[in-house]
Amino acid sequence: ENVDISLIPKTPLLEISYEGEDPKEATQIANDMAVVVIESAATAEWIPGRELVVMEEAREPTTPVSPRTILNTLVAVIVGMAVVVALVFAREYLRFVNQL
Repeated sequence: ENVDISLIPKTPLLEISYEGEDPKEATQIANDMAVVVIESAATAEWIPGRELVVMEEAREPTTPVSPRTILNTLVAVIVGMAVVVALVFAREYLRFVNQL
């Protein structure tokens, strides 16, 4: 579930990615997966006459993929504001109904 292998559209390239807790471990797993895919392709002869190679090794990320603190904070602020506005309208509506 943490590994993703996908074709890059309009190219003969595969992209292998891995998400994990430890950036070094995730990088190593992604690179190991590339080796496994290449070995499997060679054994199964998926592409006769062609050899798969690593174009670019996985690099350790400089920033975490998740949690997305800024996005999460922004969503929380927007939802909080919506709740406050709804409560204000409800209070005013109830006050108006009680005055009738």
